[in-house]
Amino acid sequence: MQRSTYLLALIVSGLVQALDQEGRCTILEHFTKLREDVDPAARNMLLMKYSLDLEKLADDWLANCTLEFPFGQPGFYDVGYLLIPGIKSQPITFDLLTKLGFDKRDCRYET
Repeated sequence: MQRSTYLLALIVSGLVQALDQEGRCTILEHFTKLREDVDPAARNMLLMKYSLDLEKLADDWLANCTLEFPFGQPGFYDVGYLLIPGIKSQPITFDLLTKLGFDKRDCRYET
């Protein structure tokens, strides 16, 4: 069984704000929806769950004030990441997550 783990890091001018439970649910619902709409339908897709351990891993990574992903470091083995940079004058909102699905149409899904 293949397991995929992804880190979603939201960065605003080097300041990382903790997510509340509603924010975590919003992220999970959005990515679940993206995965449900694949064509052809997936046969072996596993359910997603939000990981507080990965949230802490993202916080620890971003606390170093570097955008270089720590490949090979403890905890980061077999972890993919999605980095969404922002600027202070344009805060990142969860609406931005809807834009992440646009590239989905360019993917090829094999069942």
